[in-house]
Amino acid sequence: MRPDFTATAAALDFLPREAVRGTVTGLGGLAVTLEGFGPLAAIGDRVRLEAPCGAPVLAEIAAFRDGRAEAIALGPLAGLSAGARAVLAPRP
Repeated sequence: MRPDFTATAAALDFLPREAVRGTVTGLGGLAVTLEGFGPLAAIGDRVRLEAPCGAPVLAEIAAFRDGRAEAIALGPLAGLSAGARAVLAPRP
């Protein structure tokens, strides 16, 4: 008889996920260049951009160039600058 790990798997869903953080290295229009995610990011992933003052802005990764992720902001980038923190949203 095989053990039933259903309860264990359900309990794992309640554990906090490790945050994957990166850095904004460039801005232009609604385009945002990001570093620090390495192979953990994929096209279509969402990223929360954290301005030092103001509300966070969501962005979606649309491309990769020279080891950096290129994202499109889903809101205004007022208050963001190079060096701002970016947090990769967990996948559902």
